[in-house]
Amino acid sequence: MPSKRLNVNELTLSLSNMFEKKNVDANKTHNKILLNETYGSGKFSLFKIHRQFVTIEADLETKQDINLTLEGMNSDFLVFAFVKQGRAILNFLNLKKKEIVEELHSITVLTEFNQIKSLKIEKNQPFKLTALYINKKYFLESCDDYEIEPNSNEEIKKVLFGLEHDVYKTAFNFKIIEQLNKLKFIAENEVGMKMLKLKSRYQLILAFHLEEIYRGLFEEKTQTGLSDLELKTINQVAEYIIENPGLNHLQAKLCRKFFISQSKLQQGFKLIHDTTVSAFTKHVRLKLAEELLNQGNLNVSEIVYTVGFTSRSYFSKIFKLEYGTSPTEYRAKALDNNVAVI
Repeated sequence: MPSKRLNVNELTLSLSNMFEKKNVDANKTHNKILLNETYGSGKFSLFKIHRQFVTIEADLETKQDINLTLEGMNSDFLVFAFVKQGRAILNFLNLKKKEIVEELHSITVLTEFNQIKSLKIEKNQPFKLTALYINKKYFLESCDDYEIEPNSNEEIKKVLFGLEHDVYKTAFNFKIIEQLNKLKFIAENEVGMKMLKLKSRYQLILAFHLEEIYRGLFEEKTQTGLSDLELKTINQVAEYIIENPGLNHLQAKLCRKFFISQSKLQQGFKLIHDTTVSAFTKHVRLKLAEELLNQGNLNVSEIVYTVGFTSRSYFSKIFKLEYGTSPTEYRAKALDNNVAVI
C-alpha cells in the first residue's frame, strides 16, 4: 500500500494510507493522525516537547494489521515504549528476532545500536501505547544541565552502556502506569498550561523508565507477590475509577466486578499507587472537581454531585485541605486570572 512520510524534526514516520493525510502537520507542537475508518478507529498523537524530544501516543481499535515504520534518521535516539493495552511487535534492522511487547510491559532501545525498522499492531485488538523518542546527545546535555555533584550521572552512563548490547524489556513499572493514568487529569482547555503539564509528566515517565532499567541491570528485583493477571486487574480497576468518578466505589463492589479479592486489591493499590482504594478515589474526584471549577460551567453544588460526593460541606472541607482554599474562593481566583490555578 502506498505510504506517506512525515518528518518530525529528526524523527521519521512512514504512514500508510490507512491514516488520514489531512490530519498530518509536522509543524504543529501537538499533532493528531486519525486512522481511516475503513481500517478501524483511533489515532496517533505526536507531542513535540523539544525538536529532539518527541512523544507518540497510540489509541487504536484495528480491523486490519497495521505496520508503522519508525526510523531515527541519525540513528542515535533513545526510545522508551510502554504498551498500556494490547501488544506491539517490533522489528529491527540489525536483529534477526522480533521483540513482542505484551500489555503493561515496556521496551527500551538505543537506536544507535539497534535501529527500529517497524512497529506492527495486530488486527481486531484495542491497542494503547506511549513512546518517548529523545536524541541521545540532547538527553546527555540535559542531564549535565542538572548535574549537582561530580559523577552524579554514572548510573545513566551505565544504563546507556547496557543498552549498547541489547534492547531492554520490563514488566509492570508501577510508577510509569501511575504517571500515564495522571495524563488523563490534564484538561483539554488548558492550552499553554496543558503543554507545560504534559512536558513535565513525560519527563517524569522518562525518569522512571531509566530508573527501572538501572534497577533491572544492576540491582536485585523485588517480588510483588501478585501475578501478571492480578496486576493487570489492578490497573483496570484504577482506570474504571478514573473514568467513572461519580459512582460509589466500594471495595466489595469493585472486587465482585473485577473478580479479585479485597486483600489483592488493597495490596495492588499500595504497590502501584502507594495509597488505598478510597484515597485514590478521593484524589480522582478532587482533580476532576478542580478542572470543573476552572471551566466555570457548573456551580459548586452541581460539581459536588457530578464528581461523586454526597455532601457539599464534606467536599468543601477536603478540597480546602488539598488546595488551601475553599471551592468558591478557588473558582473566583481562577476566573479572575482566566487561567487554571495549579
